[in-house]
Amino acid sequence: MQPFSVVMSVYWADNPTYFLESVDSVLSQTARPSELIIAVDGPVGPDLERALVITEGQPSVRILRLEINQGLGASRHASILAAKHEFVAVMDADDLCDPNRFEQQLKRFGEGGLDVVGGYIEEFDHIPGDNPRVRVVPITHKEILQRGRWRQSMNHVTIMFRKIAYEQVGGYHPIRCVEDFDLFHRMFVSGVRFANIPEILVYARCGTAVLTRRRGMHYLRAELALLGRMRRSGFLSAPRWIASSSIRIIVRLMPRSIIGLLYKHLLRQ
Repeated sequence: MQPFSVVMSVYWADNPTYFLESVDSVLSQTARPSELIIAVDGPVGPDLERALVITEGQPSVRILRLEINQGLGASRHASILAAKHEFVAVMDADDLCDPNRFEQQLKRFGEGGLDVVGGYIEEFDHIPGDNPRVRVVPITHKEILQRGRWRQSMNHVTIMFRKIAYEQVGGYHPIRCVEDFDLFHRMFVSGVRFANIPEILVYARCGTAVLTRRRGMHYLRAELALLGRMRRSGFLSAPRWIASSSIRIIVRLMPRSIIGLLYKHLLRQ
């Protein structure tokens, strides 16, 4: 198999048990990564430090420590720049990889012509399968671009990409909340080629905390700023920019209970 890197970021609020489970799911793959780079985003507590010591004992694990908390985009960017290999996969510190995730992605890259490959996620609350909700995304490059004009068309935690494609658009910018969609937008307009595998690649831990993070003025301001950049680049037409902005203003200011119903019945299978 092609050698590849996996990057993960942890910070003080991450659960040490979930973190160790996530690391185990990465290192137990049918296609094992050549390296796992863990960016420690600022100081962490003693429990997470103990988990990091356990993890650092693995021969393929590298720990990258950042003195202050810089946010997910900035810490991921630092770990990606440190990666040694052409292919880099992203992983969150509380999710679980399907055992065949990386093998499937490397095979898809082997078919040629692609720069970013992702797939489906199945969300869960406490343990996989307890409340399964599958986020299905478009498969072909054309479909991914079309949906990307309205909403996120890649499941960020599933992506594997060519490092050169990441670097040519400047990587993650040091912004909060929408760093993934911002990266994809710059890739879209730069001609980077996308695909998704129609299989569940990652089991993503959600629960009620996700709904809290995805509402309110802070999140809305970040989204509206991104939509403005998408309009200025020409990726969004004026009517789509107005419509998308209006929808987000309504949704992000809704009560959390209503947002939960939208996610359950309209945005997931």
